[in-house]
Amino acid sequence: MTGLPAAQVAGLRQKPEIPSAQEAGLCQKPESPCVSAFCRTTATSIFKTAPSACWAATLCVTAFLLCVTAFPLPTAASGDDWVGISNGGSLVGDVVETQMGSRKLTTVRLDDDLMIAVPASRARQRVTSESLVDYVKRSDAAMLEPQANEEIAKWIQTERIIRVGLDLYRNFHYRRILHSQPDHRVARASLGYIKNEGQWVQSEDVMKRRGMVKSGSKWQTPEVAMAEESAREHDIAAKRLRNEIKTWMRSIQTPETWAKFEQLDDPDATMAWIEIFNSPRPSKNLNASGTRRLRMLMLDKLAKVGGSAVPVLVRAGLDHPDGQIREAALDRLQQSPFMASSARSTYLGRLDPKFSPEDINQAARALSWFVQPEDAMQYVDALVTTHKLRQQVGGNSYGFSSAGGGMSQGSKIVETERKSVNRAVLTLLKELEPDANYGFDQEQWRMHFIRKFSAYQGDLRRDP
Repeated sequence: MTGLPAAQVAGLRQKPEIPSAQEAGLCQKPESPCVSAFCRTTATSIFKTAPSACWAATLCVTAFLLCVTAFPLPTAASGDDWVGISNGGSLVGDVVETQMGSRKLTTVRLDDDLMIAVPASRARQRVTSESLVDYVKRSDAAMLEPQANEEIAKWIQTERIIRVGLDLYRNFHYRRILHSQPDHRVARASLGYIKNEGQWVQSEDVMKRRGMVKSGSKWQTPEVAMAEESAREHDIAAKRLRNEIKTWMRSIQTPETWAKFEQLDDPDATMAWIEIFNSPRPSKNLNASGTRRLRMLMLDKLAKVGGSAVPVLVRAGLDHPDGQIREAALDRLQQSPFMASSARSTYLGRLDPKFSPEDINQAARALSWFVQPEDAMQYVDALVTTHKLRQQVGGNSYGFSSAGGGMSQGSKIVETERKSVNRAVLTLLKELEPDANYGFDQEQWRMHFIRKFSAYQGDLRRDP
């Protein structure tokens, strides 16, 4: 709501005393202090700003409907508390928290003859009568005073005496402020306004003009919103397929179920394929041979999918305990330039001395499927590697139990170095250069490749 011009506001303030909302017949529940306060203050604002009596009457009826529909919260008389129920509705009376066995109950005494108990988990909010009375008093006293209304709005937010519909109550007081101070920055910001080219406009309108769409609580470009929506749909489909495939696994040994696995090529089943492949024992109904056959099928599925499935294939080609599965994974990785590049990059990174000698030799064996001349110097560097070891030496040790504990006296940590000759790397070099054999002499290998890569292959004669 924008503010009125100063002259008009001054003129409006000279109107006769405005009757209260209850006197005007708008508040049908005079025992409800919060609804009464809202109706009363709303009617006051309407009579002060409406251009005519006819308009004022029409707006007051609208305000009354808002009072009884948008603000159903507090209807408590003095001394009563208000309790909101999670499935809708509310109770007003003396509230007592009780325990019945292991269940917590919220008991509301409506009168001397009637008590109602609901599970505490269903009582979503409790507002004490003291809080409501305090709110009504402060709201009545504030009227259109900007500072007082700002304080009430902040009080509602921080004290959270009203959690259901809190924003409606808080924003009501910020709108009051705009009657007398249209440029009040706190009120404008709280109501979602921003200043654009000197004018206060709703941020929502600005974002829409920029072509943005709202997805949940975020503003995004239509392309991003569509991509996220598509991802959510795929996630739902993936979960559905995952549950369906789990059911299939109970009868995986039957030809009918196996045929279902072979025929299913939906990318949304990728996570299910990965889970089956990585499981130590995918099905108790399969023996070792059947398990290997199932994993081979999963390798084919994952290789077709690519993308998020590639790391699974790369890992399997590196260290899967089943040698046949390991070789099959490396074979599938060779089928796509992207997958081959990903595997080669990963395995080259594991030639670093920060990995153990076992890891380095493991990576070298996998790299034999992706030998590239430009990687020669990295092979040479990994031929002999130096590893740092930390050992505790000296002193007397005392153990407490096999579960742990213990102490040592006079001991210290000593860091030592150990060289490792990596035979799998040597095999890799020989595969690259079958006619060269310099053993583990790294300098000789380096000189060999320097000579090879720097040798000029062209014709040195100058054209006549």
